[in-house]
Amino acid sequence: MEMQAVELLDGQGVPAYCPVETHLSRHSQARRRKRYMIPLLPRYLFVRLPVEGDGAVGGMDAVRKALGSAFLGLVAVAGNPRPVADRWIEALSLAERAGAFDYQPRGRPNYAKGEQVRIMTGAMAGRIAEIVANKNGRLKLVLEPLDARGQVIDNARPLRVKVEPDAVEPANPTPAAPPETGLWPPAPDITP
Repeated sequence: MEMQAVELLDGQGVPAYCPVETHLSRHSQARRRKRYMIPLLPRYLFVRLPVEGDGAVGGMDAVRKALGSAFLGLVAVAGNPRPVADRWIEALSLAERAGAFDYQPRGRPNYAKGEQVRIMTGAMAGRIAEIVANKNGRLKLVLEPLDARGQVIDNARPLRVKVEPDAVEPANPTPAAPPETGLWPPAPDITP
């Protein structure tokens, strides 16, 4: 809905922007993934509206006409519309173009047999397992069964599970330095 609103507003001559994040869907029947985009800030658009000499916001008729009942109002403080600084919108746009909001798989596709991994999702999240096979893009893991207190059950058969590579991470990852992208403004100032 937000992307349609951006198109409608652009058609009315009102510049609009909606930052999006990219996700991957998984179709279990075909085992393929499809990219799709969703709004980063659902139900929010950034629009550039002129401000009249008395401080009133112009161009509201075009916004109401384009959005209809979906238009709920402007971000305001004490009833007065609050502009968002251009640098914040530019930073969002720059981060989006740089792929900061794109789906990034947590795992790596080529884990080796015998490698220790930590399960990140599902009922076994947090458990350490060993890879016994990496076939057709899915990992086969083996892990020790636990009792209700979290203690390893002696002389029990190990559990075997199959997971996607992005559902695990290395059990002992090497620490990485935080990226220095410089995408975000230094202070949370929203004044123009």
